[in-house]
Amino acid sequence: MHESLIAVMERYCLTLGIMHEPEAFLFPGRKEGSHYTTRQMDSWFSEILKLADIDQRERDCHERGACLYCFRHLFVLKSMQQLEAAGHSVDMNDLLLPTYLGHECLLDTDKYMRFSGVQAAGVLDAFESFTSGLIPDVEVPYEEE
Repeated sequence: MHESLIAVMERYCLTLGIMHEPEAFLFPGRKEGSHYTTRQMDSWFSEILKLADIDQRERDCHERGACLYCFRHLFVLKSMQQLEAAGHSVDMNDLLLPTYLGHECLLDTDKYMRFSGVQAAGVLDAFESFTSGLIPDVEVPYEEE
């Protein structure tokens, strides 16, 4: 993770009192020993989209629209662009991105590498503007052989 994100996460974990509890949930639920549900996260994300003035009501029934996984798609897209701009080959991306995303297999990462913006036609620019600055540039600390 980028140093700035590490600092934010440390403050967050200290505030929650989970800094030295490796089994603690990063996003604990209301009940002890539980975490936020997918339904809760989707509901909160819908509210965020409304606040960002991203209206998804008029999309076609086959269009997915903006969703939480768009953050992962955007992260992969920006990471690939940064690595390629730094002169690293796509093969290097294949090695780094599954690790970033917590995947054990490249096939799990493949779907994120195919993001084209078609899934959120018409709102991709608004979504990118809304997330501007959220994903920091990542420096590659080693040289490709």
